[in-house]
Amino acid sequence: MHISLRQKAIVATVGVLFALGAVVVFPWALTIIAFAVMIPFFYTVLTA
Repeated sequence: MHISLRQKAIVATVGVLFALGAVVVFPWALTIIAFAVMIPFFYTVLTA
């Protein structure tokens, strides 16, 4: 599946904002779980 550079930039930006929000808002346990779920997804998208 091909993903344009613009879409990758949007996904990366959303991911960073989500990560910052998770660190601020959620307890650490939920943050770790969220990262465990999100990292494979972002890796797949950004390397596509």
